[in-house]
Amino acid sequence: MRDIIGLHTFVLYIITAISLFVLALLVWIAIRFNAKTNPTPSATTHNTTLEVLWTVIPVLILVTIAIPSFRLLYFEDVIPATDMTVKAIGKQWFWTYEYPDNGNFTFDAQIVPDRRSARSCRMGRRVFWEPPIT
Repeated sequence: MRDIIGLHTFVLYIITAISLFVLALLVWIAIRFNAKTNPTPSATTHNTTLEVLWTVIPVLILVTIAIPSFRLLYFEDVIPATDMTVKAIGKQWFWTYEYPDNGNFTFDAQIVPDRRSARSCRMGRRVFWEPPIT
């Protein structure tokens, strides 16, 4: 679990850095290249250096994330020995628990009604609650 949390924190830092970088680029572009400050835009196309960079940098980021991720997957492949096996079966209104290692012990966990809220509306002929008249 410590390694999973570490990987999550590492990826969170990378995501935050990417988001801040994209935000800074958007602000810079909105300020520098709007129609008021740049009335005649340039017709420059195909900047090879820029195209190589925005292909290589994401690949490097993905490899940086993939290496610790694959390491974590390798260590998660080993399942440790268990002390006890519990089989929990969800039914419609209750749960059934089975312990196959301990003599196949089974029990149902059902809701115990609260005696105060499950009180009968009528006791004999005496009415404790009547619906409001509408």
